[in-house]
Amino acid sequence: MKQVTIKSNMNIGAGKDFEYYIKAPIVSGYTPVGVIGYDLVGNWDVWVNVSSCYYNSGSDLIYTKGHNFGTGACDALLNTFVLYKKV
Repeated sequence: MKQVTIKSNMNIGAGKDFEYYIKAPIVSGYTPVGVIGYDLVGNWDVWVNVSSCYYNSGSDLIYTKGHNFGTGACDALLNTFVLYKKV
């Protein structure tokens, strides 16, 4: 398992959607098989929801989508936890 930062300074306005994707990091001798969780850390007085977080093996990308249901902007750090298997 490897913690992967998707977006380090995520700024999402009130009522706005977000979508980020990055290439899965290379770990020598291992291949990514999926996302097993995520962590959203920050200071906000809002309600932020991550609605989708997954690894696409065809594109080798980690995708995240969500929405800020709050009335204020969100400044946050979004991490995922990627599971790797030995090749």
